Amino acid sequence: MKKAIVTISVLALIGVAVPLWACSVPVFRYALERWQADPYEVLVFHRGPMTADQQAVADSLSGDGQAGKIHANLRTTLVDLDADPDPQLLEIWKSQETEALPWMTVRYPLATRIPVDAVSGPLTKQNVQSLLDSPARREIARSLLSGKTAVFVVLESGEREKDAAATKLVEEQSQSLGSKLKLPEIADEDLDEVSVDPTALKLDFSTIHVSRNDPAERMFVEMLLGSEEDLRDLDEPMVFPVFGRGRALYALIGGGITPDNIHQAGVDLTGPCTCTVKDQNPGVDLVMAVDWDNLVEAEVEIDKELPPLTGLGSFAANIAESSDAPTPKDTTGNEPTSASGEPQPSSPADTPKGDSPTAATESAASPLMRNVLLIGGMALFAVIAGSLLLFRKQA
Repeated sequence: MKKAIVTISVLALIGVAVPLWACSVPVFRYALERWQADPYEVLVFHRGPMTADQQAVADSLSGDGQAGKIHANLRTTLVDLDADPDPQLLEIWKSQETEALPWMTVRYPLATRIPVDAVSGPLTKQNVQSLLDSPARREIARSLLSGKTAVFVVLESGEREKDAAATKLVEEQSQSLGSKLKLPEIADEDLDEVSVDPTALKLDFSTIHVSRNDPAERMFVEMLLGSEEDLRDLDEPMVFPVFGRGRALYALIGGGITPDNIHQAGVDLTGPCTCTVKDQNPGVDLVMAVDWDNLVEAEVEIDKELPPLTGLGSFAANIAESSDAPTPKDTTGNEPTSASGEPQPSSPADTPKGDSPTAATESAASPLMRNVLLIGGMALFAVIAGSLLLFRKQA
């Protein structure tokens, strides 16, 4: 009898705990509303003091510099190779197999567990600009903020016929997804998870194509190719469904670009969010220069809120003016750290908007309560499961 009671208790607990992971809001909308973009780690290697121009470029990657002002999801560390840096940082430098300095290495967010560098190259204004933003990523942001479900990014292989066939197939299939898929009904308890009327949500996919040889997209292309193992070795057209705050779901490659696989990607993005914990979901965030927190709302003037791309000619001027410009409250970049790895002091203005108690209460009260209940439920589950095992041993 005791054994039956304990077993029933465990099963009841499982029935309570599992739904806490789920949410009836469609994946694409929950990701746009709730999933903060993971930061990339930028390592700037140098020896001793940099020149004034080099330091200005390095400073542009900080929270107070260009990266912070455009809300790029980056964290920057300056590594002085003459100052006995951390052994792990030294190993990363050795893996670059170059003597060019200063050198910029960009690593994928820690949560992705991707061991290879996203991009790397000399620390120049052009490379920094290519890292921070690009026309394709700007178009992706405009589409997602205007209500698109997802954007299918067709990364061309360079073979005209293959690329044309892939683009045509994706465009045709993406246009038909709206009539083939159905959005889940959002439960009353999940209505506070979205900032728009659920009836305003729509199924609307768009497509863009990116050339691997476009200089303005060089680092964006490298981010996509490094997001999965061996993609850089394949000379095939690839399709990346991008959703949320610039998150690439996975790659469809060559012969894998089929109506069924495109449809499945649509299903994966429009179904209910079965796990609200971001790291438990597939995908890799891309570097995006977007103030998502302030732009995710029912209606937004995209052209007004997203300034035009900073041209290479004016980029140096923006760097020079950065010390005089006010720092936005919701900067996502961090100050560069010193050669020893210690973070430099930051001002209260560098604190992300979502980190304040008021903002946290207003924007994340429901998710916080869910997480508290989830943790408590899991702890109780562990206790009951342990009791069950002990009871069986005693029995």
